[in-house]
Amino acid sequence: MISLSGDVLGIVTAISRGGNNIGFAIPLNYKFITTTLEILQQNNLLLRPYLGISYTDTST
Repeated sequence: MISLSGDVLGIVTAISRGGNNIGFAIPLNYKFITTTLEILQQNNLLLRPYLGISYTDTST
């Protein structure tokens, strides 16, 4: 997502098909991005968080 002035605001992650012009995005946090890039450059390793939630379809 980019503002009218050209600033990057977030990364679009999903768009609703049924909704009219409805989208979901992750807002950018400059400190988080720079820290993550520094860790990636130093260790060549990117840690990804995992919440540990799963679901089961019970409609059948």
